[in-house]
Amino acid sequence: MNKELVRCGLMFCSLACIQPASAGYYSSIDTRFELMPSRDFEKVFGGILDDLRAIPIPKPDRDPVFRKRYVLIESLSRDGALKLDTLEQKLNYSTVLIRRGRADEAVGFLLPLERQYPENFLVLSHYATSLFLSTPEFKAKAPYYMKQALKKWPKNMDELKDEDRRFLRAFGWDEKDFEDYRLYETCFERLILHRLDEEKRHQRKDPVEVAVDPIFTPPKEKPLRFLNDRGEFEPGRIAAAEKDKLPRNAVEIVEQLVMWMPHDDRLFWLLGEVFSASAMQEPDEKTKNQLITSAYLIFQQLEKKSFTQKLYGKAEIESRFSKLAEYVKTMPEPNVFDPEKLLKKDEDNNSGLTSEQWWRALGVGVLTGLAVGMFALWQVQEMRRRRQARTAS
Repeated sequence: MNKELVRCGLMFCSLACIQPASAGYYSSIDTRFELMPSRDFEKVFGGILDDLRAIPIPKPDRDPVFRKRYVLIESLSRDGALKLDTLEQKLNYSTVLIRRGRADEAVGFLLPLERQYPENFLVLSHYATSLFLSTPEFKAKAPYYMKQALKKWPKNMDELKDEDRRFLRAFGWDEKDFEDYRLYETCFERLILHRLDEEKRHQRKDPVEVAVDPIFTPPKEKPLRFLNDRGEFEPGRIAAAEKDKLPRNAVEIVEQLVMWMPHDDRLFWLLGEVFSASAMQEPDEKTKNQLITSAYLIFQQLEKKSFTQKLYGKAEIESRFSKLAEYVKTMPEPNVFDPEKLLKKDEDNNSGLTSEQWWRALGVGVLTGLAVGMFALWQVQEMRRRRQARTAS
């Protein structure tokens, strides 16, 4: 294979895909379709998550195109055939390192960039993320750089310099992306601070509650609890006071963080909670059921995993799965078109005809109407032809 050709192809991909990756670290080599948040876990987001989880695995059961792209870039780098000229390309490569499970190498790769671009919040965000996903020694430094990233990150895109705005356009960002990703980074910072604080409390042997990460409220505020008014988990419902703390886009927020940390079971647990709780915000029964079904499928995956691996919050997850499983059984079956039902007698049909007889009568009527119409058209054309013949004579 011509390595120069491949290198050019990768550079072209960098310009052609121009889409943001997800919260924490970003790239322009992934398409928006590959990393698309969705409220349908079964048909959309579950598949996206499976692809992301396959990327760092040496020999996965399935090898999605997503993973092949990352492995190719990694191989070219190993062979010395990958040329990284721009900051965009270097950030893309750091994303490859992180997704391939090499966060410690990403730390070393990003350190010179952090020193060269101390005002660039994307560089700082990548660096903070790689630190947090690396060794305990590096992890402790993540909060400082995450704080710096948000400090350098303006509230809206209009506050950026023209050069910085053009740089973000290369990643496919618009004004909404800019604000959304800042929100995701804020939630990510809360996760980092909470988990590092928990580690310190564990070291002091202080009691630590088993719970999801409190990413929706500032550190000093009481965290959102996904429990009903009785203090229990209930499918599709949380206490009224807690509902006010849950953003309308809570599912999308957590999905972005899950795409960034696809193997994190605790974050996956949180995704199940927000799917279930978000059903409370929907007036449409069909949408509610879809959200609760998505929560059920997530807890089902976690419950199955608990049989073979140590799982954070095992008892809580099993309890939620059990309640969701019972609730899903009570849901009406989705409306599916069944041709056989057309052959059954319609109880509301006052004509005395069966469905089969009714459809046959309708078909005969349509065909008869077409035949009459064609005959009438022929008659008109024949009369016109005769009139023209008399005029000519």
